[in-house]
Amino acid sequence: FIANAIVDFAASVDSFEFKKDLNRYRQALESINVKIVAGRARKLQAYLNTGAFFEFIGEQASMPMYGVKFHITPSPGYFYKTMEIVSEYLRENQVGHKLINADKASGMFTRNDTQRGKFITVYPKDTATAFELMRKLDSLLA
Repeated sequence: FIANAIVDFAASVDSFEFKKDLNRYRQALESINVKIVAGRARKLQAYLNTGAFFEFIGEQASMPMYGVKFHITPSPGYFYKTMEIVSEYLRENQVGHKLINADKASGMFTRNDTQRGKFITVYPKDTATAFELMRKLDSLLA
């Protein structure tokens, strides 16, 4: 069963809908680059492009070196919608997070990629906040 699911999943990564959604996600990340410039000039929240990721830099958000974190991974075809919903909520609530670069996104579905399953990484301040965020994000994505 698992082998069949992996084959089906890999086939969906090559689909037209997946590539269309990945392009839409890429365009959204390019617009984030524009927001970075404006954000830094006004000292507002912004994203920092580190190459592999776009890391959220907010006035109260943090990217800890260790502690609690969790990952959100959409099915192929849901990159843009997931990014739109999750990143908006996390920005509004000043929660540290990072988005995978569009060039690395398809690698999330290959077995040997170190970024597998790491579409969005969320850095809550503690375990209780992590559970609270998971419940809220789950309801937003339902």
